[in-house]
Amino acid sequence: VIGRDEMDTYQFKISSTSFGIRPNLHIPYKNDKHDVYLGVALGLTKNKLGIDFSSTDVNKVFPNLNYDLSLPGGFYFAPTIGFRHYFNQYAGMNLEIGLEKGAVIQAGIVVRFN
Repeated sequence: VIGRDEMDTYQFKISSTSFGIRPNLHIPYKNDKHDVYLGVALGLTKNKLGIDFSSTDVNKVFPNLNYDLSLPGGFYFAPTIGFRHYFNQYAGMNLEIGLEKGAVIQAGIVVRFN
């Protein structure tokens, strides 16, 4: 068929809700501008993936799919090791390596209140 336009559309939606606690063990360092720590998060999580499909071709019909990507029982475990460097008394940056909600490396800005 000439001139026929077909369009398939997939829409992905990922959602995650977690409740837990993550204590950090701070390793003593001689300089107050540096902070090295180990952490382990424990808690409950619910991860969902939804896939919606639509098409302008009436012959293509797929069901909308929903998957539960949570660990068995919804248990959440995330070990990390981190480093913070403070630029001054109040602000700095951090870098973490571990497995935190699927992220292997995390970085950010930190603020401390003395």
